[in-house]
Amino acid sequence: MTLRLFASTCALVLLATAVPARADLGNASIDIEIRLPDDDGEYQVSNEIERIDFFNFAHCQCSQEQPGTVDTPGPGSFQVKLTLLDAASAPTGQDGTLNVGRNCADNGVDSDARLCSLIAGIDDVKTGLREPGYYFVNSGEFMYPGAAACGQDELAASVYVLFDDEQDGTIEQAFVQPDSDNLGFDTQPPPLPALSSIVASPGEGSVNIRWDEIESRQGDIEYYQVLCAKADGSPAFPSPRDEARYETAFDLCGSPTRISVPSIGGGGSGPDAGTGPDAGPGPDAGPDTPDAGTGGSGDVPEWMATLDPAYVCATAGQSALGITVGGLDNGETYRVALLSADDARNVAIVDLGEVTPAAVIDFWEDYHDQGGGADGGVCLVTSTFGDDHWTARALRAFRDNTLAQFALGRMVTAAYYEYVAPLGAHAASSAAVRVAAAVIIVPAAGLAALWEYTGPLTKLGLMLALVVALAWRRRRCSDARPATPRLGTRLAATAAAGLALVLWTAPAGAQSDPYWEVWEPVEDVADPVEITPHWNVGVKLGPYTPDIDSEFSSSPGPYERAYGGAGVMVIGELDYYLLHPLGQLGVTASMGITGKSAAAFRVCGDGDTGCTPGMVLVDDNGNPVRSEGDTSSFRLMPFSLGAVYRFTGLDDQFRVPLVPYARLGLSYYLWWATKPDGTLSEAPTGDCPTPATCDGDKALGASLGWQGTVGLALRAEGFDGQAARSLRNDLGIAHAGVYAELMYADVDGFGADGKLQVGGLTWFGGINFEF
Repeated sequence: MTLRLFASTCALVLLATAVPARADLGNASIDIEIRLPDDDGEYQVSNEIERIDFFNFAHCQCSQEQPGTVDTPGPGSFQVKLTLLDAASAPTGQDGTLNVGRNCADNGVDSDARLCSLIAGIDDVKTGLREPGYYFVNSGEFMYPGAAACGQDELAASVYVLFDDEQDGTIEQAFVQPDSDNLGFDTQPPPLPALSSIVASPGEGSVNIRWDEIESRQGDIEYYQVLCAKADGSPAFPSPRDEARYETAFDLCGSPTRISVPSIGGGGSGPDAGTGPDAGPGPDAGPDTPDAGTGGSGDVPEWMATLDPAYVCATAGQSALGITVGGLDNGETYRVALLSADDARNVAIVDLGEVTPAAVIDFWEDYHDQGGGADGGVCLVTSTFGDDHWTARALRAFRDNTLAQFALGRMVTAAYYEYVAPLGAHAASSAAVRVAAAVIIVPAAGLAALWEYTGPLTKLGLMLALVVALAWRRRRCSDARPATPRLGTRLAATAAAGLALVLWTAPAGAQSDPYWEVWEPVEDVADPVEITPHWNVGVKLGPYTPDIDSEFSSSPGPYERAYGGAGVMVIGELDYYLLHPLGQLGVTASMGITGKSAAAFRVCGDGDTGCTPGMVLVDDNGNPVRSEGDTSSFRLMPFSLGAVYRFTGLDDQFRVPLVPYARLGLSYYLWWATKPDGTLSEAPTGDCPTPATCDGDKALGASLGWQGTVGLALRAEGFDGQAARSLRNDLGIAHAGVYAELMYADVDGFGADGKLQVGGLTWFGGINFEF
């Protein structure tokens, strides 16, 4: 790595600055400029450090097999431009030579250290530097002077103009580009994972490739890529999934040399196998154990031996420990190869043999196979509700019959279609967006329906109720103490206090002294402002297992068999208190998220014994066999709306900072399950026995129910009175603390057929703020 960094830095000096080197020859000097070909074949000074990829193995091999001359470039040639400065003072008759290599200007060094090739002679400095002074140099000669083949190294070389005045082998004067530093090159192949650690396994419509972490030279890898072909040798996909992150001599110059390809089964190699990076994984690739995997045969197909870019089917970064190639057909056999590429676009490859993707069984399919009676489906369909739903009809009527009758209403309608309506595309593809939209749409549609489908007296009553509500709110605001923040301020204060609490309880990090030794308390904090809390915000988390398996008599049920134990549920909740009978009585709302992921089950095939073809494959102990890499997921979003009572008398009257509380309300739990490819899982139906060819029962649904909670909150301001006064005076927060609770949810559509039981009994712990 040190040499690579050194070489790259030198390349940066040359290519990023592109400043010609100068050295004196009497009163004259010579500029040496290196010009590299761009994508269009035009030679120019490059300021891109990535152009180190020109001095790689592929260009070296092409220049060795198809060398150019000083006048005619070959496929691996770069250009050197020499310019004589102050030609009038240059002595005539002084001969020079253009050379490339290492240590060309060093006199008396060992011949092995002075590796130098003569590119062209300059008979006279004045006349020998032809106009415009361009010479073409083979990159292979530059990297390996005089060698018959390219090596595998990370080294450096330079371009020289030398003067041996006495013709005795001693260099009297020399000009070096760039400035006595060397230009780095890299022909060494990147490493590959140990062949014994590479596993290529079939998945549902996919091939899953996994390997162990590389212990040395992992930083030399920039990308991993996979090549895929069908059984007939054609690419697995009509077009490559990504551009090739590597270069080969075959692709650059049509080199006839084929690549030696090791196999995780020990086979592989072609009759004309080359050397270098194209020959295989290199010295750190790991042992080529014959029984490391399923392996390929000794016959390497043409597309693999040439690393045809048309077969690229997946890409991953240097830190990856696996790649999944999706979009394949179940039952079709594919030949795959794994390769690694470095920043110089050198490549190493290993043949992974043949893999046949196969269907797997995920949770939703297993649930139905075991006799589960729930169906997918929610009332939120076709971008939340659909064109024929009552909500859509009510809102359209309100738009046409009311809003369209006055200018402000028409402006609101226009703004809706410009800024809000485009969100429907997200609602069509996201269950979470549909639920969030439903929370807003249902109340709005209800008010619109009440306005449109009732008589004038009802409309007048609605307007009077609105006026009364606004007047009551205004009176409450005027009766409040001036120092009491309003709702918007309180919400912002609550967020700030939450952040402060997190920072206060976090580790001290790099701070050398604990905060209590360096913090100086403020002594003149005013007495706290009396605040009657009307709002409470809390965030809680705890373990949760939906009670899906309760409808099954056998154990384990499909959920436990698929996902095992509980997942972590996170819930945010908001309370608003209307009355204060020895405490706080009000309404509460909450929403949360939880989920689990696990590998799907393999399917029993015709050759497997002890199971029914098409069902879950089990091992000798009766446990399902999983298809590693085929991950299926279950997600649950709980929503609730109800009443809450918090008995605050212990703290308000007796200064005992404990608040028992209870909640009771309606629940609406949205759930969905996904296949390994991330799409919704589907189960067969009577109309669709094969979901791969039609729309089956999609694993997206929602269940109504009820839930109850009992808990105990601890108001923490009693432990730090000064902090409590600051929270009240500056942020308007009356109380902050922690709480623990026990919750039971019965969420199965109130016993309705076809609804999934997603309730359960669990506990939570959290933090809360009252304001």
